[in-house]
Amino acid sequence: MKQVFKIAPLALAVAALSFTGTAAASGDGYGGHRGGDGATLKKYVKVSKDVKYKGKVKIKGTIEVDSLGMAVINDEQDSDHNEVTNNFVDNRSGLAGDALENARGNIGVNMSSGDNNVQGNSAALAAADMRFLLGSADAEVFTDQNADDNTINNKGVINSSAFVGNALENARGNIAVNIATGAGNVQKNAFAGAVASGSMGEATVSSRQETEHNTTTNMADTTEQTTSTEVTLSGAMAGFYIGGGSGSYDTVASTYSGESTQDGGVYPEIWRDDGDHANGDNAVLWGHLDFDDQNGNGQGNLKGTFDFDESGTITPNEDTGDLRFQEAGFQVLAGSFTGEVVHTVIHYVRHENNSIMADDALRGARGNIGVNITAGSNNLQNNSLALSRVNAPAAGEGPTGPGGE
Repeated sequence: MKQVFKIAPLALAVAALSFTGTAAASGDGYGGHRGGDGATLKKYVKVSKDVKYKGKVKIKGTIEVDSLGMAVINDEQDSDHNEVTNNFVDNRSGLAGDALENARGNIGVNMSSGDNNVQGNSAALAAADMRFLLGSADAEVFTDQNADDNTINNKGVINSSAFVGNALENARGNIAVNIATGAGNVQKNAFAGAVASGSMGEATVSSRQETEHNTTTNMADTTEQTTSTEVTLSGAMAGFYIGGGSGSYDTVASTYSGESTQDGGVYPEIWRDDGDHANGDNAVLWGHLDFDDQNGNGQGNLKGTFDFDESGTITPNEDTGDLRFQEAGFQVLAGSFTGEVVHTVIHYVRHENNSIMADDALRGARGNIGVNITAGSNNLQNNSLALSRVNAPAAGEGPTGPGGE
């Protein structure tokens, strides 16, 4: 008998749309690590189990498959060879308030602030046609995340990520949230689901994450602020003073020596009178005396002048005594001073990384929920789920698809 299998168009269509490409952030043209986009699958499935039972059990048979529901997610994310310098930068990402409250369905949120952050949300679903009872369900998730060879310099930088308030409260479905602040962060949420009616199901998650050869420098910084303040001072100052002094004095003898010489000519008059000085009218000018240098011998000697050589001792009367004084008074000074005072304030700005999930975020939410929140540099985060469900046919039922000899 020849069996003809019919491949479910719905399963193929969904599986084909579920292959995702490559997301990369590279500063120097480096590509992905796999060297290409998409996924190439070559699978050989072999199932074997070692089961221990009490008693004798013999299992022998063949699992027949006539249809395949397959969902595949293949992602590669790279943030490599980047160089970032941040000075006094505030990177803030937040999902708050009533954002997406009561939302339904496949919900994907990516929030990023900073540099060279890579985020992704992927979902792939596949179902084999219910007309085939010997179906196979296969869900595959492959992720490759890399953050390598990055140089990040943060100086006085604040990175804050927050998932607060009533965000996504009572949400339903496949919920994926990525929130990143900083540089070189890689985040991924992946969900693959496959459903088939048959006897074999397989779910695979392959996740590869690399963060290496990175250099991150976080430094606090300082800022200086110089201000001046105008100042005026005024007022009066008063005070009383009193003082005095005392002493004594005494005289002493002294000696002298020297020469006295007439300076210039002197000519006193000679008057002749009767001796009665009261009657000057009877006086007769008789002549005069010459005391000058004209009476010399012509050799320069002033014979007509007076020249004296003198020496001696002067002894005053003894005189001693005391000296005293006393003074007192009151003084008042008044005025004003005007100027400015200059002062410098130094502010220290430190580097901060803050990640917060608080309040009623995701309260009452249901379903496949994946949340990644990061603040900083070169963080890798991943939430992946591969789900395969097989609805086994009831005993005695066979395939209902077309067939023939």
